[in-house]
Amino acid sequence: MDNAADIAFNGWPERLYVLSEEGRIAYQGGKGPYGFDLEELDTFLDAYLVAR
Repeated sequence: MDNAADIAFNGWPERLYVLSEEGRIAYQGGKGPYGFDLEELDTFLDAYLVAR
């Protein structure tokens, strides 16, 4: 096996994203898994959903 699928579709680095209804990136988190900041994401979602 040459791992062609893994190389082509590698999910590194992992990130957390929120997309707007228009399909644009509204939030991009840090590089995971160590850069994930769930409190930051929660704060963003609270403000984003209220603003909508």
